[in-house]
Amino acid sequence: MEFCFLSKEFYEKYKKCKEILVKQDRPYTVLIIETVNKKFAIPFRSHINPNNRDCFITDKANNAGLDFQKSVVIVKDSYVSTTDRPEVRNIDYIAIHFKDYEIKRKFESFLKFFMSEFKRHKEKPELKTNARIQFCSLQYFTKELGLE
Repeated sequence: MEFCFLSKEFYEKYKKCKEILVKQDRPYTVLIIETVNKKFAIPFRSHINPNNRDCFITDKANNAGLDFQKSVVIVKDSYVSTTDRPEVRNIDYIAIHFKDYEIKRKFESFLKFFMSEFKRHKEKPELKTNARIQFCSLQYFTKELGLE
């Protein structure tokens, strides 16, 4: 696992994807993890809905942590910035230090849920989309996830 920023190339490629998090003043710090033979970038966010179960909270006072719903697939190495490195808040670093296994398993569980719900909705489009995946950034990476 590593901390980094996504590159300008990434944001340019996905600029029309409204569920991918973008800040005008600075990029989101992301945690890169590898699972199911793919790289994923999971953003650190503040003010995560306390009822959101698709996250890993690192700072309970600010409801801050890793938001799995806003994760993206890294399809090219150039989508990860090599020029700038983020400064990770001490509270976040401590919360995830030695927790890589737990974070990975929790993310894999979310990924499995997303893929299952996506397939269900694709097979039966008349069914209402599950709110947990409706605003998920992974919807832009269905091809990479083998869902198309």
